[in-house]
Formats: sequence, C-alpha cells, structure tokens
Amino acid sequence: MLQKNWKYLNIENQIVINKISNIYSSDKKFIKKEGNLDEGRIEFKSVQISDDVWGADSDITIEWKKLEASHFHLGKIVNESIQNYALINVTTSKIEKSLWHLSHEMTIWYGNRQQMNRRRYFVSKVIHATFFCELTQRLFHIHANCLANAFDYYKEAILNFINSIQCHAN
Repeated sequence: MLQKNWKYLNIENQIVINKISNIYSSDKKFIKKEGNLDEGRIEFKSVQISDDVWGADSDITIEWKKLEASHFHLGKIVNESIQNYALINVTTSKIEKSLWHLSHEMTIWYGNRQQMNRRRYFVSKVIHATFFCELTQRLFHIHANCLANAFDYYKEAILNFINSIQCHAN
C-alpha cells in the first residue's frame, strides 16, 4: 500500500513534523496537544482500528521538557526511560545508540509488552527515541506503541515520523 505523508506544524511550541504517514489521522479532533514551549506533549493515533477493546492500532506521543544542558546526559536519561517503562512491563529488546538527528545525538530503543485489557491479552511493540535540542534546551521523548501483529506495517512510518521532527522550527 502506498503511504502518502502529511505535515504537522505547531508554531507556538516550535515543532514541525515533516513526514507523518496518512496511516495516522490528520483530523485535529484525534490529535491531542497540551503544554507550552517549556513542557508539553502531542499525541497522534492511527486511523486503523482492528480491535474495539484495544482502540487505534498505533499511537505516537512526543513529550518535551526544558532542561539545562549541564544536567543532560543521554545515557542516563535513556536508562531512566527504560527503567520507567519496565515498571509497566515493557521489555527492552534492542538499543540503537549514537544516532544523529539534525545534529542532535539520539538513542532509539525497541521493546514489547503484554498487557491485559478487559480480560483480553494484547501484545504490543514499542519504539522509543530520546534526544536533546541544544538550541531550545529541551529534552524530547518520542514513544510509539502498536499491536505486535501490525508492527511491520507501522515500523517504517514510525521511524520516518521520528526522523522528520524539527525541534526548533521558526
């Protein structure tokens, strides 16, 4: 299936995402955003719903917060994010370190989770990216979650989403 892309622009928070696949809804009522330039989050949900209990097959959340550069250590922050998600039974399966995104060092880790929802078990896969923008002094976490049986379909769209984020758009 040919996937077209759309662009998301959030001027007040200086965030642009240049490549969001049309498998994620561009309808503003399905995009949740909150916060300001210093701290906030934006959530996108996929159009496809293959299970009424689970909901959208995939979702992506971007979270950011102001952080002084002197308090930033990528390895420590990535380990903290892995430990935080381990508390809700996300098992890390792969870590890609020393990636670069718009001259920012970035780490991506992959994981999976089995969870019960309304007496049914669901297996989901996770992609989590972390980077720090030196220009705006903000730490970014991008967290994507999707049903395990649909992961191959969403993986490329999620990685394109992550790699097309502009964190200091004017």
